[in-house]
Amino acid sequence: MAYNRGMRWVFLVAFSLFAGTLIGGCIFYTGVQADRERRPLPTVKIGLAGTQLDAEIVFKSADLYRGLSGRASLCPACGMLFVFPDKEKRTFVMRQMNFPLDIIFIDDDQIVSIAPNLPPEGEITENYYKSGQVANRVLEVNAGYCAQHGIKVGDQLTFPD
Repeated sequence: MAYNRGMRWVFLVAFSLFAGTLIGGCIFYTGVQADRERRPLPTVKIGLAGTQLDAEIVFKSADLYRGLSGRASLCPACGMLFVFPDKEKRTFVMRQMNFPLDIIFIDDDQIVSIAPNLPPEGEITENYYKSGQVANRVLEVNAGYCAQHGIKVGDQLTFPD
C-alpha cells in the first residue's frame, strides 16, 4: 500500500508540473501572439527635402525590434520613425520584410547616412546596414524615395511644433 501512495504522489507531482508548464506556455504564447498583432502607433508629419511624410513613431523595445517586418506594404508618402533614447551608431536589418526600403539614419534632425534600395530578407538576415555615425533616429521609407525626392546626407528634417 505504501508503494501505491508513493506512486500516486509522484504521479500528482509530475502531472502538476506538466499541467503548469502547459498552462504557462499557452499564456505566454497568447501574449506573444497578441504582441505580434499590429496596434495603432502614434504618427507625426515629417518635412523632408520639400516633401511631407506621415510616419508612425516607434520607441518601445518590441516595436523597435519589429519595425515594418511582416507588413505587406507601405503607402507612398508614409514611413516609420524609430526614436532612440541615446545617440549611438545604429545597425538595421531587413528581417521578415516583404518590400524593399531606404533607411535614413538621423542625428537629431540631420541626415547622417542613407542606405538605399535595400532588398527584403527572411527570418535569417545576412546583411547589416550601419549608420557609420551616431544617430538617435532612423526613418524607413519605400525604396527609391530618397532618390526620387533628392534626399541626401546633410538634409534637415522638420517636425510640426
